[in-house]
Amino acid sequence: MTLYQAVVVLWLGSEVVIAVTHAAPFSLRGQDRRSGLALVGFLALGVIAGMYIARKVPGAGIAEGRTFDYDLGIALALAGIALRWWAVLTLGRFFTTRVVTRAGQTVVENAPTAWSGTRATRARY
Repeated sequence: MTLYQAVVVLWLGSEVVIAVTHAAPFSLRGQDRRSGLALVGFLALGVIAGMYIARKVPGAGIAEGRTFDYDLGIALALAGIALRWWAVLTLGRFFTTRVVTRAGQTVVENAPTAWSGTRATRARY
């Protein structure tokens, strides 16, 4: 298994754990208005477009400096996983995989996401 594959497995495993342990209650899921579905759809569209362009336009590939780009990509992926988990742990029971609010929910100001309007969502991608 390559380092890239190991990071992908770590990311996918992490997302499965978060999805299973922090799913929003069914009664609150209507608040989301399907933004998660749109997010996943556009992510899939971006991956498909990237694969298509990589095959059809060879000149768009990175010819030099691949090692730096690869290392930077791995570092950013690991930082994103860490940032997402920091946000999940900081928000605790109020973190859900959908954008919902609950009765009694407090505003968390001392978190890794204080400077981000979308909290853990940016760290995912």
